[in-house]
Amino acid sequence: MIIDLHTHSHYSPDGKLSIPELLGVYSAGDIVALTDHETIAGWTEFKEEARKRCIRPMLGVEWMIKNCCHILSYFVSEIPQNFKDFMTERRDKERYAMRLLYERVKVLYPSLSSYENILLSKAHPENILGMAALADDVSHVSQIDFKEAVGLLRDIKGKLPDNNKPTTFFASELIEKIREWNGISVLAHPFKNSLGKSGRQSREDVAVKISELAGFGIAGVELFSEGSNLAELDFLLVLSKKFGLIVSIGSDYHSQEKGLEPAVLEKLEESVKDEVIKWLDH
Repeated sequence: MIIDLHTHSHYSPDGKLSIPELLGVYSAGDIVALTDHETIAGWTEFKEEARKRCIRPMLGVEWMIKNCCHILSYFVSEIPQNFKDFMTERRDKERYAMRLLYERVKVLYPSLSSYENILLSKAHPENILGMAALADDVSHVSQIDFKEAVGLLRDIKGKLPDNNKPTTFFASELIEKIREWNGISVLAHPFKNSLGKSGRQSREDVAVKISELAGFGIAGVELFSEGSNLAELDFLLVLSKKFGLIVSIGSDYHSQEKGLEPAVLEKLEESVKDEVIKWLDH
């Protein structure tokens, strides 16, 4: 049985797979969570499609935290309406912010393709312009590297007025909100560098980060994900016990080009899977 509590569909800006394509990687009896980036738009389709395939669906969201890390939020009991309303408003703001970003970039690069054509180049189920799609076109018309284009766009978007874009939370703020929403907060891929950095973090840095997040009230930590090894898993198990945290596992699967092959999770020790199932079934 595969337990995979960290996956992405094409509802995520960097996801490529439709929900049926994503679930086609799994088998009946598996437990799979959809954790698209800061959107719940795929939840209903995911639940329906998973149940058709006798896969147990779990619902989640992955959040990018200001100057820190990524945090996953899971919802295993009643989901309050105020959370659903918040997420609808958030996606409306993201759609508006990306339109504003396009307009500012168009001033810099007048030969940029039309907004509609860029939107169609990498169609998004929520009809939101993706950063990667816009960066592709900027790179083409400006002759700058794609990563440089992404950095430029993020810098410009970061300077948009706060009321024109979704809020980026600090870790303490988000952990408190997840608690208010009746959710469970979990640190995603603790050893993986974020904010565009490559490589893996040191054990010392990971220990400091988990200690700080535990102080803010985070509920759990992801033991195994893309790039993980068993030595890291064992280290995180020790820390989870020290701070009284639940544990999770996930592939961060986006497609064959990005993320861990979910089948790898099937090979983990049954004792690890049992620890995950404890809180899923609580």
